[in-house]
Amino acid sequence: SSKGDANGDGLVNEDDYAIWLANYGISLSGSSNGDFNLNGKVDGIDYVIWVTTYTRATPLPTIVPTPTVTTPTATPVSTPPAAGNHLIISIGDISRTTGSPSLDVANSIKTLNPEAIIMTGDYDQGTGTLSDILAYPDKLYGPKPGGLYPKIYPAAGPTHDVASCTDQLGYSSYWGKDAFKGYSFDLGAWHFISLPSAATRYGCDVAGVTAWLKADLAAHPNKCIFAYWHEPYFTSPTSSHPADLDTRPWLDALLAAHADILTAGHQNGNFEAFYPQNASNVRDDINGIQAFVAATGGQSPYSFTGIGPNLISRSSGAYGPLVFNLNDNGTYTWQFIKVTGPGIAPSPSSGSGVCR
Repeated sequence: SSKGDANGDGLVNEDDYAIWLANYGISLSGSSNGDFNLNGKVDGIDYVIWVTTYTRATPLPTIVPTPTVTTPTATPVSTPPAAGNHLIISIGDISRTTGSPSLDVANSIKTLNPEAIIMTGDYDQGTGTLSDILAYPDKLYGPKPGGLYPKIYPAAGPTHDVASCTDQLGYSSYWGKDAFKGYSFDLGAWHFISLPSAATRYGCDVAGVTAWLKADLAAHPNKCIFAYWHEPYFTSPTSSHPADLDTRPWLDALLAAHADILTAGHQNGNFEAFYPQNASNVRDDINGIQAFVAATGGQSPYSFTGIGPNLISRSSGAYGPLVFNLNDNGTYTWQFIKVTGPGIAPSPSSGSGVCR
């Protein structure tokens, strides 16, 4: 069906708007759900705003041929393949062991067989030496160059991955990436951006990373954006870590480009999902970014000491992958799968969204 066709009848009209209001109606300060123009009523004007916002103003063509050979980076948003779906996993904070629970999580990811694995840092809880990486994450997810290694797209966190602006020998030797520079890649209609929060911790050319990010976003104006780094900007405080606000310049750039998803780790053993929000922690279902924390690779959990704004659900001590189904039509679903651990699975443990 066309984008926005909630009831699958081939049309985008007021029937779909009614379904959307019932299921996805947003709350704007001082207004009824769905009152986009803040005039005190929900009517056809709001419907027009909804259609143009959530359908990207680019309806699908009547017939969409499926190419014989699919090159992920060559698929434009305006003409997605009919069955363009990408199974993506986000995971971080693996424990310093090759046994449970890290082994259970790694085995579950192998079973899921994702197209890509977004790893958000703290791969062995050591100091990031090559010997540490080979002793733990390589045995769980490799061994390099086999296993799941070709599917992993890492981001460097401080402390356990690198310890200073000049300490990245182990990281770069194993992952083949510069620990203090961003990089990006495409899968269909989705553009992924890995950013090194280790750079903000140690002051390693943060301005340079920010400039690169803005240029990269400008070069991909019609892509759905999935960004990730280690230390979360959006999170509930724990016994060890508050929210990390040093990444604000990156968040501002992402919000200005209408980025869609942001994942992080750092809060060991914990999972969190948030409603879309802006940098001031105000819920914004239209222009906000939906953030997740998936530090559930196996490390012992930190205790929550508060509740982050706009929280949907969270868990502590439940280990497993955060799974995304990203569609080339701009829709996505997410699900946290508890594999093991004493913690209770979050409720709800799944949801959906539409890229902006």
